[in-house]
Amino acid sequence: MHQASQITADPDVRDAALAGTVSPGKAAAIGRVLRDLPWAEMTPEQNRAAADTLIGQAAGGATTRQIAGSTDKVLEQVAPNLAPSPEGRAAEAERQRRQAIRERHLTFTDTGTGSVRILGQVPQMEGDLLRSVVGACVERGRGDERRELEALKYQRATGDLSAGEYLAARTALQERERRTTAQRQADSDDEHRGSLLTLDARRKLLKARSASDQWRIDFDETGRPHVHPPRRMRGDLPPGHPDTRENSARTDPDQPQQTPLIA
Repeated sequence: MHQASQITADPDVRDAALAGTVSPGKAAAIGRVLRDLPWAEMTPEQNRAAADTLIGQAAGGATTRQIAGSTDKVLEQVAPNLAPSPEGRAAEAERQRRQAIRERHLTFTDTGTGSVRILGQVPQMEGDLLRSVVGACVERGRGDERRELEALKYQRATGDLSAGEYLAARTALQERERRTTAQRQADSDDEHRGSLLTLDARRKLLKARSASDQWRIDFDETGRPHVHPPRRMRGDLPPGHPDTRENSARTDPDQPQQTPLIA
């Protein structure tokens, strides 16, 4: 009921909401801004210009938060003589900050079911920090599409999106999620096939090597090769093989040959 009164307070805003030009949430935000303007000091033309400016912002993609904070900007456009000075805006911001600090409260309650319920309000600066920290905890482990869907639901609940906009965005997001899932599966299949090809090539290479020198290579169920050296007689071992009992220096022409003591 409160939101409806804010929407219907101005006929232009009401018509824009009924026509679907702006969502109900944005229309209510426009109504709140118009209510906070010094309308008693503004002419009817200035009031209509303010409503048109806000409707244009909403239709152009401004969020409810952006609309709610555009009071001074609207005044600067339609009634510059009534817009607060920079000093006045700074003083108002400081007043709001002090009030927000006085009214801040935050409660963490254990639900007894493994969760913690959070309730309260904090100043804007601290709220932005808390939103990023808590958001990271809540969104951990979700995909990009899941996070975007939650954002769409929030925008629909706050009125930033109309029912038609929400359904269209959700359909597009679900289709993208299906494509992403299919692509992930395809990438996984390609990687698996690549691993099999690599394993097959490695097997062929090792088998070719084993055939050339009669070494035996077996593969276990995981594809890991197990190399078994050949059972050769000492005389069959190639020169320099570590298993030979002959001094490798004697077969090396660069090494001096020892003269036997007994001929």
